[in-house]
Amino acid sequence: MLALQGAQRALDAGRAEQRAADYALAEARAALQRAEPSGTRVEGRWDLKSPVDGRVLKLHLESEAPVAVGQPLLEIGDTTALEAVVDVLSGDALRIAVGAPVALRLGAGVPPLAGQVTKVEPVAFTKISALGIEEQRVNVIVDVDAAALRDAPVGDGFRVDARIVVDAHDGALLVPSGALVRDGAQWRVFVIDGGRARARAVQVRDRNADVAWIDDGLADGETVLLYPGTTIGDGQRVTVRR
Repeated sequence: MLALQGAQRALDAGRAEQRAADYALAEARAALQRAEPSGTRVEGRWDLKSPVDGRVLKLHLESEAPVAVGQPLLEIGDTTALEAVVDVLSGDALRIAVGAPVALRLGAGVPPLAGQVTKVEPVAFTKISALGIEEQRVNVIVDVDAAALRDAPVGDGFRVDARIVVDAHDGALLVPSGALVRDGAQWRVFVIDGGRARARAVQVRDRNADVAWIDDGLADGETVLLYPGTTIGDGQRVTVRR
């Protein structure tokens, strides 16, 4: 009697497993029918439709193999609607405003792409510089002009150099940053006058790695000495090389 009851329970369990398998099979067939609106199918192959237009950016599975439910097969993206993620020093990020114009450079011989800042992320992260120095950096999100992207040789994950405008003024007097010399808490430059280098105190309103905006102390058209170092003194004779 106990053997009969055990066999009956085993039979019931087997029938329950069969019903579950039938449900799984029906669910899979329904999913395949949604993927094939036309109802046509080549034996052993199904055509899957992408929900968006774009290009294949990455293949997660390069050849036939069993796949699990929800397993990614490939990544599709629209390369005509890209954004750039630019990491800047946290101190520089304080001066960047949403809407600031940006020029993105892809490399030599390629025209820069125009864009504008859409977001300055509120969280910084630590990054090791090429010199091995820990720096606090902030990601700045730049929306790239869609019209410029149509003919640009750029895609997902490309490296770009960004120039972000933080201040703009007409008629600003600029000199190369290499002409500036520290004089205590002030700045000075050497102006070439009559074949001699004349030290001149200047007021620097703003500067970057390339140029400095001179607010007072220089006139337009004057010639300054580049990279004077510590060997040049006031009144020292110099020769201009053309």
